[in-house]
This record gives sequence, C-alpha cells and structure tokens, in this order.
Amino acid sequence: MGASFFQHARNFVAWPALLLVVIGFGTLSTANAGPWTKLKNPNPGYGSGNLILLTDGTVMVQSGQIGGDPQYWTKLTPDSAGSYVNGTWTVLAPMSTLRLFFGSNVLPNGKLLVLGGEYSGPNFDATFTNTGEIYDPVADTWSPIPDFPEVYFGDDPTMLLPNGKVLCGYIIGSKTYLFDPKTNSWSPGGTKLRNDPSDEETWALLPDGSVLSYDIFASIRNQSGSAQRYIPATNTWVDAGTVPVLLSDPTVGYELGPMAVLPDGRVIQVGANENTALYDPKTNTWSAGPRLPDGMGADDAPGAMLPNGHFVFLADFYLFNGPTHLFDFDYKTNKLTDLTADLPDELKQNLESMPAFLRQMLILPNGHLLLGTGTDFWEYAPSGAPQNSWVPVITSITKGTPNSVSAYHLTGFRLTGISQGSSYGDDVENDTNYPIVRLTSNQSVQYARTTNWTPGISKPGDTKLSSVQFSLPRGFKPGLYRVAVIANGMASREVWAYLADTSNYVQANYDEQLNEVTLRDDALNNSVLITQQSGKLVVQGLAGTLIGDPDNNARSVTFNTSNPSITADFSNTGNNRLSLTGVSSPAVNVQFGPGNDACSILFSTITSLIADGGLGTDTLTVFGSKVTQQQSSNFP
Repeated sequence: MGASFFQHARNFVAWPALLLVVIGFGTLSTANAGPWTKLKNPNPGYGSGNLILLTDGTVMVQSGQIGGDPQYWTKLTPDSAGSYVNGTWTVLAPMSTLRLFFGSNVLPNGKLLVLGGEYSGPNFDATFTNTGEIYDPVADTWSPIPDFPEVYFGDDPTMLLPNGKVLCGYIIGSKTYLFDPKTNSWSPGGTKLRNDPSDEETWALLPDGSVLSYDIFASIRNQSGSAQRYIPATNTWVDAGTVPVLLSDPTVGYELGPMAVLPDGRVIQVGANENTALYDPKTNTWSAGPRLPDGMGADDAPGAMLPNGHFVFLADFYLFNGPTHLFDFDYKTNKLTDLTADLPDELKQNLESMPAFLRQMLILPNGHLLLGTGTDFWEYAPSGAPQNSWVPVITSITKGTPNSVSAYHLTGFRLTGISQGSSYGDDVENDTNYPIVRLTSNQSVQYARTTNWTPGISKPGDTKLSSVQFSLPRGFKPGLYRVAVIANGMASREVWAYLADTSNYVQANYDEQLNEVTLRDDALNNSVLITQQSGKLVVQGLAGTLIGDPDNNARSVTFNTSNPSITADFSNTGNNRLSLTGVSSPAVNVQFGPGNDACSILFSTITSLIADGGLGTDTLTVFGSKVTQQQSSNFP
C-alpha cells in the first residue's frame, strides 16, 4: 500500500474511518447506478478493514480497537429472509497481532489464513511483520502458523492455488514462497523473471490454474510494460507478453489497481495512472484498455465483477486524494462509465471525502455488492442476470457419514465460478471463488457451511465435475428444501432435497464372502427400506435417514447379490422402522432396542426370521410373505 518497501506515503490517522460500501456498474457517460440501500444496523466495530465472505454466508469485517491492542473482527449475519441490509452484528475473537493491510485467504477447510501486515507495530507503525495465523470460524479462535521464511511480509499479494497451497510474494526480492495449510509448512515457490519483486502487485488466478502478474518495478525500470505467470505444475514463472502501456510509475507511488478475469476470458488490469490494459490468455498478448480521466487512477482500490459480467471499481486522484469515483467496465463494448453522479447523495458525499484505498468491495451470496464508507455499509443490487454458461450447476446431493467433515456432498460443475469475484491488490485478498450453499424453505433462507472444495475458477460452459461438502446450520429442522450453490453471487438453479441432521444415520455393509447385509443404527429415529430389484438388493433411507457403506456414501446402496442374509441391529434408543419388500433371503435377524419400533415383511420369501423387539411398544407385520421359520420376542 506504500510506494515501495522504503517509500510509504499514506497517513493512517484516517484508519478509524475505514469502511465498506456497495457498488454498481455503468460506462464513460453517466448511467443510472441502480438501487443502493444503507445497512440498517451499525457495525459495533470501530471502523472497518478487510471484508471476508465466510463459507457459511456470513461476512467477517476487520475492525479497529475494541477495548485493547489486539485486532478485533466483527461478523455480519443475514436475517432469516437472507437480507444483509437487515442483518445483525456480533463481535469475534481478536487476532494475536495488530495487522493493517495484509494477505488473507479463505481455505478449503473453511478457515481463514492471514499473513503479515504492513502496519503492525504500536500505533500501526510500518513493521511488515512476517507472522501469520489461522481463524477457525466454528471455534472462534486464532492459531499461529510458522513465520514467513523472510524477515518481512507486507505490500505483497497471496493466492490460493488449485493444489490447496497459498502462493505468497516477497516485498524486497524476486523469490516467492508456498504455504501448505495441510502440513502447516513453507516451501520455496518459483523465482520471478526480470528480478521483479512482488511489492504492490495485484495477482489474478486464471482458469488453467496459473497466476497472472503485471511487473510493476521491472516495467518502470525497463520503461517497457511486461507481465508473467506462475505455473503451479512446474513451480516456475513464465513470460506473459508485452504490455503496451505502463500501469504505474513513481508519481503514483508504484501502486496498482484491481485485476479480474472477465466473462469472455480476457483479464482487465486497472492501473494506478489513467491506463488500463487487457490480457488475452489464448494468445498471451496484451492490448490497451480504456483510459480514466486525466489525473485519476486506482492506487490501491477495490473492484469486483458483478453477476451480470460488468467489472466495477473505485478510482481517485493520485496520490491517494479524493474525490473517489465509481466506474464500470463493460467487457462487451470495452467502455468505461462513471457512475458517481447517480449515487445517493450521502454515499456520493462520502466517496468525495476520502481516497479509494479506504474502501473495500465484496460480492455477497445474494448477488449484491457491499461497499464500506467509514462507519456505514451500503448494498447495491445490480440489474441483469448472469448467462446460464457462467452459473454453477448441481448434479447430485448425497449424504455423508457421521465421521465425515460435513453432512452432505454436493457434486456439480463451475462450483467456484468464472472469476475471483472481488479484487483489491497487494493489501487485501477477499476473493469469493468458492461454493456457498443456500437452503430455502418457504420464505426462510439459510446458508450451510461449505468445506473441501477444489480451488480455482472455470471457463464459461465448463462441465468438469467437482464437489463440495456442506454441513447444516445449528438448530436445522429436517424437511424438504430448495438447494442452490453460489459462486461470486451467481446462483445455480435450485433443486429439491430432503435434508436432515447427519446424526440420523444407518450404516449398511455387505460381506461378499458371507453373502450378508448388515445394518447398524445410531440412537435416533431411523427408517430403512430394503427391496430386491432385478436380482439386486437395494437399501434406502426414508425420511432423511442416510444409508452408506465404506465405498459408497449415498442415500441408497445397491448390492449386486442374490439371496443375502440380513442382520439389522437397531438396539440403540429411538423409534426405528425396518421394511423388507419383495426380498428373498435365507435369514433375517432383526434386533430392536428401547423405543416404539416396527418391522414390516411384505411380499418377501425368508427362510429364517429372528426378530427381537426389545423394550417399548413394537409391531411386527408379515403380509403376503413366506416365512419358513419364525422366532420373535417382545412383539405382540
């Protein structure tokens, strides 16, 4: 955020006024910016910094000091209708270190990694700390990670890679490093070309998994624009073509603006001066983009791609001088539009009062944009819908095992979106390219917590399958829900699914040598149906009960066998029900326990039936079936 490691121009007395706001879109005339709504409930934090979308749909907001030195965060939770405007705030646990302008990445395990901090000393002195920590949103706790391998970290970008590692730049030299959250360890990344440091750079993740970077210092040194890409498979940096215009220089503090992958596959990089540039990965070439008004640039400024494909960003007069303006880039026409004049007066006055770097943008799961303005937050509802080829698609939802990370597995494609959503630059990473699962019943909207997705972005129309796990919110009521998966505010078509607590579980195992199916339950109410179809035994869970085996955690399990014996152990408490329909089996052994249990044998042929009802009021029904030998107890 400063000019370089040795040259920092910002005055951080304005820190308590850091905030968020919402954004719209347009082109270089003036267009109607659409509806803006101010959030009704004030943030209890003292100002705001980084905005992070957690995987349960809540927004984590960095705050100022709340009664002490550690850096506090607050959390915005949407109301029961899914409204962030009417959302509520809670105070979260503090970080161990005061951090201002640092790397941050939401990891596939749902936790948040923060690294470094340009201003992390007493009174926000510029210390460039190399420490980092990870936040667990479930436990509301922070845990340290090993220090970054170099003495300093700050003014550097970070990027979550498809392999789950985090690529981190280095402020002074051309080295880069990789942090592996699974092993909690560091390893060398590739060395950048042209002796170019990562200081002040903005990175963008491309659909092929590579990372694009414009060379700020090498371009200025050589007076020729250049760029490079990091290739994870080889851990190397390669040339990414010549940039026809310089995007930064000493007069703009060596700064740079946001960068984003557009729906047509190109990448836009906004400069800290009037220039913008467009990169085409297909040809590895750059072209000049539209220019901002004279004297304006995005010198550390937020941007975001809206669900309609427009890219919006803030820019001000260099260096870090208001008034701040809101711009829209239309990738179809390659035109910029200044939307500032059409903003609500209160929001427009706020933007005019401060430079752009004090604001941040975030794409919300409802497809709206959040922007912060000191102590107020605004939400913008853009017009226009994403194309069908951009949005995620759900192909299946299956229930997991009790010991799995989450209760359900969702499979589909484009689950991480076609862009990273939000962009800022070296000081903030608040990408939203990960799946958010929305559960809707009647007028009630809830978000599940997602984990274990594969990082990355997709090309429009991509049909490569991937998956994500999601767990149900606390106090979740079983029932039919409309389920959608969302990436960068772009929602899939809803599908119906019966969802229930993961503890409502029955495990099904098949022993090929013994030719035996075994069912075991938990202590809750379970309903199980076993049918024989075309010589295959099909075990299904009813009313949300999960049926699974070690190889197939699915809501129904098909066994390729004939005449298996069945052992059903429901000896735990609960009102359980077992139904056998059209089953041919040499032996069925049913063990019920406390509770009001029921066993139904319908249109089946069973050589030996042993049924123990246990305690409670139990029922055994045998209808249209042939049972050669029957032994039962505790049944009427």
